[in-house]
Amino acid sequence: MLGCPPRRRGATQHNRTRAVTAIAKPETSLLADMAPEEQERLRSIAEEIRSGANWVVRKRKLLDTLLAIETAIGGAPNEALVGDDSDFAALRDEIRRMEEQAQAAAVAAGEAPDEPLDEEELAAAANEIAFLTGLPTYVGAVLEMLDEREITSVEQAAFYHLSAHAEHQRAADAWFDADIRNDKAFRKFLRANRDYSDLLDRFEEMLDVVEEGPEEDEAFDEDLDSSGTTRH
Repeated sequence: MLGCPPRRRGATQHNRTRAVTAIAKPETSLLADMAPEEQERLRSIAEEIRSGANWVVRKRKLLDTLLAIETAIGGAPNEALVGDDSDFAALRDEIRRMEEQAQAAAVAAGEAPDEPLDEEELAAAANEIAFLTGLPTYVGAVLEMLDEREITSVEQAAFYHLSAHAEHQRAADAWFDADIRNDKAFRKFLRANRDYSDLLDRFEEMLDVVEEGPEEDEAFDEDLDSSGTTRH
């Protein structure tokens, strides 16, 4: 099971030792369980990212690609309903169940419950979770195919931080911790690149919602784990 990116907001300890960090080759491939057509699509994305002259250019290319994937997964809500037996339908049903539990808890506490989501809002929520749970895998698979040997810039470290590969996460953490200026650069990067920081914020918020849910939600937790996202 592959891990999600750990949070960097509160990092405080650093060693002023290096500005270049080696990237260990992942022991397992994210491509192994993917359909051939999905592998080919990701290879095409990786080649497009590789064409960028540096990570300042690659950053924009990869962000644009991720946003396009989210749009493709979302679509119009009434087009996203793909059948009662689908993963989407199961996710939609789980969101509705969590919503009902939250409403019951509000009533028990003597509070007014929130209005239930309509079908369009429910579909949009399911689409967003489907994209966010797959985000580390999308990023990790592309980086796996780039097969880089070291991290040398904040733009590069930011995306290795998002990868589902533990080896990529460790390399990003090592780069952040190598020099206090690196961590400061990442904080500046978050402020200057709202598309990236919005993705990271929404991913962390999604994990918080799942983790704070009832303990009996084992089926939903297993679905999340199988997507390659767990919390460090």
